[in-house]
Amino acid sequence: MLKEVQDMKTIKNNLVMLKYVFKYIPVYAVFSIIYIGISVFSVYYGVLFIEQLSSVLINPNAMLYDIVRITIIYMIIIASMTIINGMYWTWFGPRFRLTYTKKMQRLMYEKALTMNIEYYDEPTKYDQFSRALKETDIRAIGSFDTITGLIHQVVQAITLTFYIVTKLPLLFGVILIGAILTLLTSNKLNKRRYRIYKELEKNWRNQSYISRAFYLDKNACDIKTTNLSKLLLKKNLQLFNVEDNTWRKYENFRYKYNVLENVIYNIIVSFFAYGYLMYQVYQDPTTLSMFVATAAAVSIFINTFWAISNYIVRLNDNARYIGDLLWLLNFKPELELDKGERVESMHPTVRINNLSFRYPNQEINVLNNINLIIKPHEKIAIIGYNGAGKTTLVKLLLKFYLPNIGDIRLDDKNYIDLSSFNIRNKFALTFQNFQIYAVSVLENILMRRKESEEDELQVWELLDKVGLKTKILELKEGINTLLTKEFTNEGLELSGGERQRLAIARALASNAPIIIFDEPTSCLDPIAEAQINKIILAESGRRSVIIISHRLSTIVDVDCIYLMKEGSIVETGTHKQLMDLRKEYYTMFETQAKYYKNN
Repeated sequence: MLKEVQDMKTIKNNLVMLKYVFKYIPVYAVFSIIYIGISVFSVYYGVLFIEQLSSVLINPNAMLYDIVRITIIYMIIIASMTIINGMYWTWFGPRFRLTYTKKMQRLMYEKALTMNIEYYDEPTKYDQFSRALKETDIRAIGSFDTITGLIHQVVQAITLTFYIVTKLPLLFGVILIGAILTLLTSNKLNKRRYRIYKELEKNWRNQSYISRAFYLDKNACDIKTTNLSKLLLKKNLQLFNVEDNTWRKYENFRYKYNVLENVIYNIIVSFFAYGYLMYQVYQDPTTLSMFVATAAAVSIFINTFWAISNYIVRLNDNARYIGDLLWLLNFKPELELDKGERVESMHPTVRINNLSFRYPNQEINVLNNINLIIKPHEKIAIIGYNGAGKTTLVKLLLKFYLPNIGDIRLDDKNYIDLSSFNIRNKFALTFQNFQIYAVSVLENILMRRKESEEDELQVWELLDKVGLKTKILELKEGINTLLTKEFTNEGLELSGGERQRLAIARALASNAPIIIFDEPTSCLDPIAEAQINKIILAESGRRSVIIISHRLSTIVDVDCIYLMKEGSIVETGTHKQLMDLRKEYYTMFETQAKYYKNN
């Protein structure tokens, strides 16, 4: 029963992929069907040509005209097939494959946008997600090629079977038995190979991490000045040893099955098939032309059935990988939806009521009984040491997760009922681990292409406010300069502080009514920090501002401060009110103030 289910899954998974090929490149699909018919006809006629020509050559009364006529017809067919074959593989194929890949990748990237953030946080789910994206280019079109190739070979086998059975029925039985045995051994080998890939997936991901550690510029100083390189090299060696041992076991397994497959193919099939043919000629020399033609048909049939067995194995192989691809294509988003109620207010109020939260598969809450109000135009700060739950609270505000207990409301509308996209359109943010992308300075700030001259003016104004205008003016391409050296050696590499200034400009460029700054000045010196803080509060205008920080000098001028500790809010008030309390906030602030004075 389990095998039947697996077989049905194999067929279903591959057939589902055909839908996307017919949808995105229907002309290629139709041409493939026509190509199969022409190709099979040319093979069958090739066998008939051998029989006819052999019959003419051994006939002492044959005319030269007959030989020339048969040969010319065959040459015309071969020439036509060569032209069609060339068109299919070198003209139609590459062009339509590129079209397919472009459309399929777009679909997959759009689906990736619907993934819950937990799929990035949880390794097992992330592995499945990344496998699905990696298989996009090859598996779907690969299924089509495999199925059309299988159909091609099956039709060809049926055609040759008709020829062989009409000549020597017993011979077909011998060939068929050998071909089935070959199929079984190939399938067994392929299943083992798939298991190896699954076992090594984590290993390869770790190797990729080590590789990035050596070539990313941000790691260069540590690599060159510490023993980190030795540590990573040792870990890399361990990973390769695991891979080597795993593949060694597989190679031993493959060797045994390859030997068995070759024995079946070369001895059982070839020996008995050709031996039987020679016996028939020995019994009746007049069947020599049939022997020559049937021998050719047998040779083609053996190769055809061997190809069929390989295509079936590839279908099984595709089905296993396509499972991940179909999981992504069929994924039903829970949070990443642009449907539900919408809040149209340009200055909404955010209310967090009795919120508690723990990450999936975790038993301990990260946040406990959080109550917080962000009023229109209000500037608040959420502070606390690392691990207090500040960034997790931001993820909930952006509806990356839903609370386990309590709720979040936007203008009294529950987050559960609101469109995730609508919620996020209300926020502009600079995450603590913000990224600089390999696009222009302008595009890094606007996070889109330039649409008007006003865009350029806005970017220059923001660069001036965050202190980057002078540097960018000195560049030949100005705000059109590409950042990072990902695509060009002429790309601009920014320092940590410069990157942070650009990220702040990015947040200020948005029209969102609420701006979140997660550790906005962590890479800046105290003087620059004070300057940027003034810019943040001044340029945010009538927008609400949430500053997430553990550096208290950044938040003394905000309207309200929330001090978090171990997932709970333990103090609330203005800077003066909290200093007057002389509790946790007071101690933290005085400690940091002494540090600045001493330095």
